[in-house]
Amino acid sequence: MDPKGPPDPAKRSEYSQNTEVASKLWDVSLKSRMAFARYKGAAEKVLLKIGFPRVHIFRPGYIYPVTPRKEPNFSYRISRFLYPVLRRVYPNIGIPSENLARAMVHTGLYGVCGSR
Repeated sequence: MDPKGPPDPAKRSEYSQNTEVASKLWDVSLKSRMAFARYKGAAEKVLLKIGFPRVHIFRPGYIYPVTPRKEPNFSYRISRFLYPVLRRVYPNIGIPSENLARAMVHTGLYGVCGSR
């Protein structure tokens, strides 16, 4: 991140590319069978109705935990194993946790490149 100010909007930075990564998991219609998707959708609706001057909603498909950790279940272990391989074929399949954190901080400080 450049401490001197926002990046040149003409250049597509890794931050602006990462903020475009979205998934259809979050259900703003609140009809999903997955409780997490319903709760996230409800929270997004409330945040949008509050009337903040800017609201940035991040919807990453998969957050790859960069820091090693004990995975809570088998599907997380499989995802951690497959992500490095799959991202070569599907570059927008997910995002490393550190990149997501940088994108969120950058967006909070400077907004999204090209937005008003």
